[in-house]
Amino acid sequence: MWPTRTFKERKKLLTLPNEIWLHIASFISKDCLVKLYFVCTPLFELAMNEIYREVRLYHPGDPSTNRCLRAMDSAAAARVRSLVLRPHLLASGQSKKISFLPDTKDHKIGKLVFKFFERNGKLLETPEEVASRVLLGNITQMVKLESLVVGCYPMDSWMSFNKSSSFLNAAWTQAATLRSVTLDLPMECMANVLSRIPFLPSLQHLKVSLRQAWLSSTDLDSVYDRVAAFINSQSSTLTQLAVDSPSSTPWSLLGTSRVFNVIEYLPKIKEIYLGIPVELLGSTISIDECLKKHDNQLQALRLILHGPGPTTSLVPLPHPGTLFQHSIFKLAFPVLETLDLSLLPWRFEYGGHISTNLTTCLVTYLSQFRQNLQNLVIWNCAITESQIQAVVSVLSHRSTKLRTLKLRSQTLNGAIMDLLAEGLPDLRELDITIDTIGISDAAVSHYTYRADHRQFTYDMETRVYKDWGLRHLKVSPLYYSNWEGCRKALCDSLPQVITFNGCSRAEFPHNPVYTDFT
Repeated sequence: MWPTRTFKERKKLLTLPNEIWLHIASFISKDCLVKLYFVCTPLFELAMNEIYREVRLYHPGDPSTNRCLRAMDSAAAARVRSLVLRPHLLASGQSKKISFLPDTKDHKIGKLVFKFFERNGKLLETPEEVASRVLLGNITQMVKLESLVVGCYPMDSWMSFNKSSSFLNAAWTQAATLRSVTLDLPMECMANVLSRIPFLPSLQHLKVSLRQAWLSSTDLDSVYDRVAAFINSQSSTLTQLAVDSPSSTPWSLLGTSRVFNVIEYLPKIKEIYLGIPVELLGSTISIDECLKKHDNQLQALRLILHGPGPTTSLVPLPHPGTLFQHSIFKLAFPVLETLDLSLLPWRFEYGGHISTNLTTCLVTYLSQFRQNLQNLVIWNCAITESQIQAVVSVLSHRSTKLRTLKLRSQTLNGAIMDLLAEGLPDLRELDITIDTIGISDAAVSHYTYRADHRQFTYDMETRVYKDWGLRHLKVSPLYYSNWEGCRKALCDSLPQVITFNGCSRAEFPHNPVYTDFT
């Protein structure tokens, strides 16, 4: 591996802390990690730990699931730290039938064997049942499992999911080590899952999704009560709670407020993430009360506002002034360090008053957090250059602690880079998704996605931000545009930046035009 280095030099490299090796391994694909198997014992352990760190069980044809079927033993299972369980395509796994090879019945001897077992009343296992049995055994051997994601997504069959309870029972055997649980399930499955969950003594992070898959006879009130009861049972351990109620469905509006109405005080809670349909903002009294109970201890708050659903698609978006008048935006959090706002997708070219009003609302709302805020996300709404200037003006003071900023902007040009560099000199990470590049706000309002990469390159030629504290930059064009020259211009203007879109300075200019490199 190191042909030009001496044995002592190679040995020094292997004495690096595990954290550094794990960080290096995170940039290597799993196919390439296999090559580390035969180098030495430490790198073999590193490769095995990284390959089996996260396992996804979906169906036997899935590569991750297939790896578990073919190559996982008890030692490999003990390396798993994160399990993503999506079992609706897997059989129940509870069969005690005699297993057989998939092609056995195609042979003459196989047919005789099959007839013998049929005559004696003994059924044979299908290949799917064999796979499920093997996977169940592997799950029970994941003795160091820390994170569990249980998913039944809109395209999945919730009825099939309810028949695969044996996989959930196997996962709950690792209750003592679980620190993070995500239940991304429809309400039709939630009651079945919650009835089987034991107490999780190490649970710190919990995420629950509240949505209905179909018009069914599910007693929603009882399911809400079960969700709240489970959260209350873990109140002594939770540090992060996320409750998401997606947009309204054709049959009902589901709101997080009905769950928060029963939630008790959570003494260790530090982070709360909320997903709320905009139609339900008028009925968030219970959410407000819960946030007030924890206002002096919350360090991170995420508000995701879901737009109008299918039944109200023709309803116009509420005005920014109306939105920020809701009580949830009136709450104060004196020690808040991270704020994530996923706003509504307003289009400012159709009304200048909307843009002006949002600017005023953002300035007023962010002013209360300016002393302690370290991480800020403004997402979903593509804000303008003037709004970026207003946000920076609020947060640019001598004692600012802001280190991470994530935005979606209508455009990126030299003027915006000047604003950020001068107003936030100590910023360390910038993640900006852009609709276009190189043009002004005025041009965006008339030619929404026209890009001028040559103008951006020209503007950046005379700009060098040597004193800016920025170390990590991510720029993502939301729509296809030729910005190949822009990447080199960014590298030349930002000599102190270490990574561009997760790449080194040398790699970034030569990557494909339209790729999310991270």
